[in-house]
Amino acid sequence: TLHVEQKNMPKFYEAFAEAMKKTQQSDKMSETEKREVLKVIVRDLVSDMFTEATSGMNTGLRLNKQCKDIVNAYLAASKNAHGWHEKMMSVATGKEDFYSHSSNSMVAATLFGIGLGLEDKNIDALAVAALLHHIGFARLPEAVCSKSVAEMSPDELKVFQSHPHTAIEILKEKKVVLPELAYKIILQQSERFDGKGYPSALKGQQICEEAQLLNLVNVLMDRVANSKKDSNLMDIFVEFRAEYNANPADRAINPALFSRLTELLNKDVVRTEEEVSGGKWKMS
Repeated sequence: TLHVEQKNMPKFYEAFAEAMKKTQQSDKMSETEKREVLKVIVRDLVSDMFTEATSGMNTGLRLNKQCKDIVNAYLAASKNAHGWHEKMMSVATGKEDFYSHSSNSMVAATLFGIGLGLEDKNIDALAVAALLHHIGFARLPEAVCSKSVAEMSPDELKVFQSHPHTAIEILKEKKVVLPELAYKIILQQSERFDGKGYPSALKGQQICEEAQLLNLVNVLMDRVANSKKDSNLMDIFVEFRAEYNANPADRAINPALFSRLTELLNKDVVRTEEEVSGGKWKMS
């Protein structure tokens, strides 16, 4: 247990972020150990929201800064990767728990946003939304969360599909101030371009681009976690791309957006971080 006085918290977070960067850049730790460190950091960030009586604006600002610290540390650690394809290959492998999923989703979604050249403010919103998008599950009954969607009754499915609304309720209760787009992404995280998503069955351009990216990340992450072989995010993306192209009536994200992602992640197209994003997205 570590006690830090409130007046010293800003310095503590700065030191914490710096220590995290050094850990991620260390050549003495395996990738598994580095991912474990990220998981612990994410756990502490998210747990704060449920242990503090109220959070407020400072929590939102801190979450945003920590998201940038984590992603920038990841980018620094993967500086030897040749292009976005190799960066994405090392984001996630194997089984995930809640915190691993949150950190992996945040890194993957943010990398997508950077690679596609989204505006800095939109990447900020996407990063923090990806970190927090599953907190609504904290208030769902265990009987629902322990089942697969296919095993749920109609009533249980209705409860399950309420988790985006529940996430927003938690953030409002805790008075966590985030960019307006972040709330929108969280609420639309499970909507589909073809109108078959939830909770509002939005369709096409009704769904913001950032939410579609997060939706795709979640689909890919779930497939990685449930894969019977040792697959990574890029292995799964290649499989998903084949299915996507073969089923034009069953698409979760905009075909134009998916085409841009496919170009970005094409392993034959080698691009550096600076070439793809202009190197603009930095801590602010």
